[in-house]
Amino acid sequence: MTQLSVHGDSPKMVSKSSSLKALLMRGWRERWPATTWGIRIKTVLPRGVSGDAYNLAELLLSTSLVSPVPNSLILSYLEHALGSQLVSHLSVLQAILNSPMDPERKHRCHGAILNLLEELLKVVYQEDMDRLTELVISIFHVDLEEVTLALLVHVVPSYLMSMEKNLRLTDPHGTLLAKVTVTCIFAILMGNDKKSAVKRSMTPQGVKNFYSQGDEYYPSSKQRKMETADEGSEHEESVLGIAVNEFFKVIQSSVMDSCTVSPQMHFAVRFLEQAALRGRTRAARLIFSRLSNNMIMHLIKVVPDLFTYSLITKLFDLSSSLGRKNAARTLCFLKNVKARNEIC
Repeated sequence: MTQLSVHGDSPKMVSKSSSLKALLMRGWRERWPATTWGIRIKTVLPRGVSGDAYNLAELLLSTSLVSPVPNSLILSYLEHALGSQLVSHLSVLQAILNSPMDPERKHRCHGAILNLLEELLKVVYQEDMDRLTELVISIFHVDLEEVTLALLVHVVPSYLMSMEKNLRLTDPHGTLLAKVTVTCIFAILMGNDKKSAVKRSMTPQGVKNFYSQGDEYYPSSKQRKMETADEGSEHEESVLGIAVNEFFKVIQSSVMDSCTVSPQMHFAVRFLEQAALRGRTRAARLIFSRLSNNMIMHLIKVVPDLFTYSLITKLFDLSSSLGRKNAARTLCFLKNVKARNEIC
């Protein structure tokens, strides 16, 4: 369906918008079903023109939220408009983002968005998982910071601590939940980095350090320490930094008390794996700097098959002597555990 490109509010545009609004109010007064409204509105819209050209999604959403209780009839019109492609999903998301909401209503909106995660974890087929994961993450960008904090503080810990929910932390859903959480964290941190980014000059020799996952240029140890002094302190006191710290405490408490394989351990490894796939960026340092080496050792001892040598090297800062020492120690421990299991 083609879409008009409209610049400014022409008299024709105003007339069409007024007609759409009048038709909407008539449908509400006469209690038209969604199908009837869909037929009538096509008589107002020009042939082959999407409702996006006249901000139809914004009109429907704002009208449905006039009263404290959302108008279910108007929302059914919006659902019908989406299903019949009268409006695009993007225009609905933009209308949600631009709509003024009080804190209570915004809280309910976040709750509805986070319910998408529950639905995502019910999906069985891999193709559907990949497609819906991207969709859920895109929707989370409506209010990324609030949703990410809710994930770290409430949603994911509820899966870790609940006997009923923790069974979903095994594959493939554990990896799915880890991917969503890590992607949201990195999206915020990398966004902050872009806002405060300073162009780095390369050495005359043009020496560059790139990593297999397509990482950005990783600075020298001295430069990294100088940057960490400025940027690390900024992140340390941030709300997200505190949330990540508390999140790791929850993970640690859920895995350190057991010496048997559990869904929580599986999720912990998948979370580290998803973070490691992003490479040695500043965002990754915020996550890995909060890792307990004792927790990594414990996970290797209980679930060594989930670890690879490549994963271990990405969990530590190899530009520092302490990081290299811990990485070497952990690699040796993993090798010994795997060798012992092969003998047994």
